[in-house]
Amino acid sequence: VDPGADDAQVDWGDGNTESGRRLRHVYEEPGIYAIVATTMRDGEAVELAGDVAQLTTEVSTGFTGGTEEPAAAALIDSLLPAIVLGRIDETRLAVGFDVAGQGLVALGGWQLVTAASPDTLVSVPQDVVVPIVNRATREAITTLTVSEGVFTVEEGSLTVTGDLPTEEVVNALVQIGGFEPDGARRLVASTLGFTPDTLPEEVPFRIRWQLN
Repeated sequence: VDPGADDAQVDWGDGNTESGRRLRHVYEEPGIYAIVATTMRDGEAVELAGDVAQLTTEVSTGFTGGTEEPAAAALIDSLLPAIVLGRIDETRLAVGFDVAGQGLVALGGWQLVTAASPDTLVSVPQDVVVPIVNRATREAITTLTVSEGVFTVEEGSLTVTGDLPTEEVVNALVQIGGFEPDGARRLVASTLGFTPDTLPEEVPFRIRWQLN
């Protein structure tokens, strides 16, 4: 709780509520839960809301993400977050993006993904929203969406494969790199081996992180 605020009233999203300044809650069942904390500060109500995950098993990475395909897309490697991926049950996984590289997912930072099998940390293809991170400030500046993204954990690494919209890479460079849109588009096109006029809408994409 903010030192200048009153005790918080917390709805844990599982039917339980609690009030206080230092609270800890353990969920009885795995899942992603929407929590809401409300408090008063300087006479005004303040609300904080987001999702948290209770997982049966999980893996995490540091800032080790590296682009393997296309190799020229490595220009975004320094903008990639760390990842926490875990299982909820036989059919559901949860992925959380860690912008600080400390193995923690910020409130509201979880996404639900469908498991490809009940006994592996592999997802079925689905669009995945990946935050683009300013590591100096530990803030998510913008996002890019990997189309038909698949998470796979095996042999000490976590990979995400799918299709990368090139326009979102352009936008990411504009947001975090100080580029003008035309300059960012020229850079992305030349890095990938195209011209601005022939740059495709999507390119096959593969990132690998090393597990902690």
